[in-house]
Amino acid sequence: RFEFGTTANGLGGVGSCVEMDDAVVAMEATAKQVNFGFVRNVSDSLIDAKLPRVLHAPWATITYKRCGLRTSYNGALATWAVIAG
Repeated sequence: RFEFGTTANGLGGVGSCVEMDDAVVAMEATAKQVNFGFVRNVSDSLIDAKLPRVLHAPWATITYKRCGLRTSYNGALATWAVIAG
C-alpha cells in the first residue's frame, strides 16, 4: 500500500499521476468481470522519492495550490467527450 505515488514505488513507469480511490473500484470491477472506465482531473503529481518524507505531503498538494479549479478542466472536457462520443 502507498500513500503517495513516488519514483520509488514504480508508478513513474506507468504515468505521472496516481488516483488511489479509483484503483479499489477497478480491482472489484475486474474481479467481477465488469467493464469500467474512469475520467479524472489532474491533481496528484508524482513525488521524487529522494525528497525527504516530510516534503511528500506538501509536494502532493502543490498542484491544487498552484492551479486550483483548473485541475478539473481536462477531466470535465474528457467526460463530455466520452458522453458525446
